[in-house]
Amino acid sequence: MNPLYKQISKLGSLYTFLVQKSKFVVTNDNLTNKLCKIVRREIFDYLMSLSNMEGLNLRQVLHRLQNYYSKLRSLAIALEEVQCLTDDCVLTVLKRLSINGGDDKIFDDLYDQIMSVWVDMACQFVSNGIILKKFYITKTADFGWDVFAVDISKSPVSKEMSEKILYAGKAIYHLKLFNLESPKIIINESFEATLDHYYIENNLELVKCLVSNLREFVNVSNDYLFFRNCSFREMLLNVTFENQILTFPQIYGLIPEGSSKYLLIEPGLTNDIRGYINNFDSQFLDIKLNKLLSLVINDEFLMLWKELSHRIWILARIDRKLKMCWNTTDQHVTRYEMSHAIRWLRLYYHQVTIEANEIIIAHAASVDGLIGNVGKGVEFMKQSIICECELVELINLWLNNYNLDKCHLRMSKYISAMMDTGILKNLNFNSYYYYPLLAIINYLRLDVIFHNICVSVAS
Repeated sequence: MNPLYKQISKLGSLYTFLVQKSKFVVTNDNLTNKLCKIVRREIFDYLMSLSNMEGLNLRQVLHRLQNYYSKLRSLAIALEEVQCLTDDCVLTVLKRLSINGGDDKIFDDLYDQIMSVWVDMACQFVSNGIILKKFYITKTADFGWDVFAVDISKSPVSKEMSEKILYAGKAIYHLKLFNLESPKIIINESFEATLDHYYIENNLELVKCLVSNLREFVNVSNDYLFFRNCSFREMLLNVTFENQILTFPQIYGLIPEGSSKYLLIEPGLTNDIRGYINNFDSQFLDIKLNKLLSLVINDEFLMLWKELSHRIWILARIDRKLKMCWNTTDQHVTRYEMSHAIRWLRLYYHQVTIEANEIIIAHAASVDGLIGNVGKGVEFMKQSIICECELVELINLWLNNYNLDKCHLRMSKYISAMMDTGILKNLNFNSYYYYPLLAIINYLRLDVIFHNICVSVAS
């Protein structure tokens, strides 16, 4: 037998070790077998390439293989966490991994290569046939991996300008990869500002096409769109798409699912919205709201409004208030980081069902109390009805504001207090916030508390 093959055969037992070490967690036994075959082939091909190198001993080969599979393990974990990816997608990703050459550079390039393939597959799946087909991947020191997506082939502007838009806009998507959390998909505000500058004046049709195809991004309904840039919102204020009337608010009000049209309205542009909104003629409506609604009112909307006069779907914009009280919280989290976290969190939920006489807009003092002092927060909760959107916002702020130990302790007390005061009585498995809350609570490993919540809700 060729001495090289003898050397390779000595590593036969390494295969089982590496497969176990890499912890491929999959639900399909057949897929597991296919993954093992791919791993076996990659080991063999890689060893053959290494065998041509002079001065490479067995220990060096073993060390390199361990490095290789520790990185491949990161891919397996990421693929497992992104449950929307199908088995075929997993196989495709692994099959597209090409291991060539035997120099040290392969270990520098492999992680980037795995990430590039994974990002490409994940984005293609998430976009699900939407016009975002061309992906640019770059590595930045500040944000890690950013995925820039624009379909240049359909753009009426030049390729050079489109590329300028891409890199100036800094991202449609920002994926956090290969960390302890599942990847998050984030809209970057600067992209909207770039759209304003380059597209709105001369490329209205492209913007309409883009907006009408950009649906919700994270495992949610395709019936709602969320943009926050003011001029972008105003430009599309009265644009009617198929089965939709869209505006782009900073404070979201939403006609519920099941209506023949969906309308996003903005109940005022200020942060001082107090009182109750009982009907269209309510004295509490801001003048700016009346002006805004006058652009989109039609008979169908008036009919729906009358039917829903006893309820309103509203998402309070509290990020500006939170920034005002940020000085009283931990300083190591920047205001930008906090604001960014709130933005991605908002992608997880659509509407807040609140009785008209139970609308609560969080004040800076109350939010500060909930964040900074559990006792003050519990006292506030006993006096008020807190809505689910505030609950999710606050949990997310804790995740960004404290280390896991502190966060675990505070959230344990906080959730227990919510159970005692009955705040979670309306949270159910059909809620838009059930899965985000489940993910967050699981992240904190509050399994027992969450079980008690489920029991409480069921009862």
